[in-house]
Amino acid sequence: MKKVYNFNINTNQFAHPIQRMMLIAFVLLMGFSLKSNAQVPSPPTFINCTAVSSTQVNVDWEACTGAFDYYVQIDNSNPYSVWGIGSGINHVYAPTISKTFTGLTPGTTYYVHVAAVNSTWEYTGVTTSAGCATLMGVDETENTLSLKVYPNPTINELTIEIKGNSQNTRLEIYNSIGELLYNRMMTEKISIPTTNLPAGVYLIKLDDGKSISFKKFVKE
Repeated sequence: MKKVYNFNINTNQFAHPIQRMMLIAFVLLMGFSLKSNAQVPSPPTFINCTAVSSTQVNVDWEACTGAFDYYVQIDNSNPYSVWGIGSGINHVYAPTISKTFTGLTPGTTYYVHVAAVNSTWEYTGVTTSAGCATLMGVDETENTLSLKVYPNPTINELTIEIKGNSQNTRLEIYNSIGELLYNRMMTEKISIPTTNLPAGVYLIKLDDGKSISFKKFVKE
């Protein structure tokens, strides 16, 4: 007759996440079944994504009661891909509730998926963010003349100055998903109201017919 032994192990006594993972792996390796009494947390109620460059997105979400770990995945699909080896899951251990993704493709819409997980990797659901587009794939360049953009970050008004410039120069401003918001000619200096712009990162493009320059600014 096979004997059944019950052991109570409190994984929360192990402060470091790696220690908990090693303990659980040891239990499974020894052939024991694992039953958790830990609360299974609800998924986050929101995810905030901000594109800060052409290749980087910053993400944060609401803390979930009972969360030991968060599964975080970024991809081009909505809904999320199946969790598993090779599916691009990132582990973010509580109480941290943020993640920075780099090396992304410029001008591409991404979705971030987050699941709150307990100490034995159980979860109840996955929350997916709204689409977040990286900025266009351009680097900031300085005009051969002196280019100044101030104040940066800005709130109510942005001044663009090309000191000593006498040529007609086309000024364009784009939002983070590449939509053209502003288009006019300028020479040496111009001030633009920014009160009605949503908070975020914007791209200035200057074209004098001989060269093209780019500069980013932040609206708070």
